Amino acid sequence: MKTSCFFKLSLIIFSFIILSGCMATPRYLTSPSQNAFYKLEDAQIISKTKEIMSYALKDPDSAKYRNIRISVIDTESVKSNPELLEGAVQCVCFDVNAKNSYGGYTGFKLTGLYGDGSIIDNAHVDLFCNSSYKTYKYLDAK
Repeated sequence: MKTSCFFKLSLIIFSFIILSGCMATPRYLTSPSQNAFYKLEDAQIISKTKEIMSYALKDPDSAKYRNIRISVIDTESVKSNPELLEGAVQCVCFDVNAKNSYGGYTGFKLTGLYGDGSIIDNAHVDLFCNSSYKTYKYLDAK
């Protein structure tokens, strides 16, 4: 008995959809040792953010930051998912303007860091930093 190509394709797509919901919670949301910003004061978060970004920028001394904000796991999130660590930083989002290889400023660009300190890639930065499902706490970027 032959199975149609359409049926096989449908089964494969359905399997991917089901398995995509089985992603594990990132360790930086469940483990204090994996979260680069856990239990840090606002000034320390800003300092740590600038330190991490200094490795990614061509001229870190020229960098100007604004609109620094963090998203933190709150009590409500822990109630719905007990494995989450309350107070863990989901992401740090900010606009950064720094010099490029030619010595000119690039203009302010939305950038972000995951809670483990890794840089959010350009394809996902808007999802993490402009989400209506997250609440953000703004920090003074001085």
